[in-house]
Amino acid sequence: MSEKGGWPPRISLFQVVVAIVVVSALFIGYIFATLPPRGLAPSNTVQQGDSVKVDYIAYFEDGLVFDTSMEEVAKNDASYPKALSFELRDSYRPLEFDITESGGSVIRGFAEGVLGMREEEMRVIEVPPEKGYGSPDPSLIEVRPLVVDMPLLEDLIVSDFQARFGRPPEEGLTLKDPFWKWNVTIISLSDDFVTIMNLPEQGLIIRPYETWQARVIEVDSSASDGLGVVVIRHLLGIGDIDRVKGEDSRGSFRVVDVNLESGKYTVDYNREVVGTTLFFRVTLLTIVRF
Repeated sequence: MSEKGGWPPRISLFQVVVAIVVVSALFIGYIFATLPPRGLAPSNTVQQGDSVKVDYIAYFEDGLVFDTSMEEVAKNDASYPKALSFELRDSYRPLEFDITESGGSVIRGFAEGVLGMREEEMRVIEVPPEKGYGSPDPSLIEVRPLVVDMPLLEDLIVSDFQARFGRPPEEGLTLKDPFWKWNVTIISLSDDFVTIMNLPEQGLIIRPYETWQARVIEVDSSASDGLGVVVIRHLLGIGDIDRVKGEDSRGSFRVVDVNLESGKYTVDYNREVVGTTLFFRVTLLTIVRF
């Protein structure tokens, strides 16, 4: 005799299959509903409009570091050799900035490279010049001779003398030339003009811009119709390219070429980061989304 209305109720195979299909459909629907729309980054990665905090090491293609947010990197030259333009700062802390299409407070290539990163992720970002600091200004690049000459006797306007030596002239006074560092004597003085005599010794080694060496290779008091001449050779070589820098009234510059055959060297007043591909090893610390 069959039982009706008993417990548990009998379930047919068809009902089991239907139930499995329904549950599976609901689960798959839930998964798709929680996924981000196609083409958009997951919500836990950096997106446009986010504010981020990162640590970074910035370096050139040759591996020389030109900037960092980390003090241990800044002070460790053995493990992180430094570029010519690197300068120690008083304090170091992570970099904080907003992600915008224009790059905001950082160069555009850096901001674009951080997009899609997760917290605690490390990534190397390569930034070409067009997304970094742009192309160099040709007017800031200057070719100079390795051998230069100057007169033994010079006539200066009084105001030019004061600007050069930082004091008013006095006849018979002997003082140091602020650039060449050799002795200079005032041999005549009028209301408008000062005549000085440079007093270098042949063979004297000097340091132009207080960086590389130069040598006085000739001192001839009879040349140039009695004005005399001092001939100086800058002792620069191929190994000094991108390794020495100086500063003058135009600003800071670095030696970017030395051509011994033509007897010329080239200085560049553009910043070292201009016109070159840059690399950043970035670690994402935090993401803040408003």
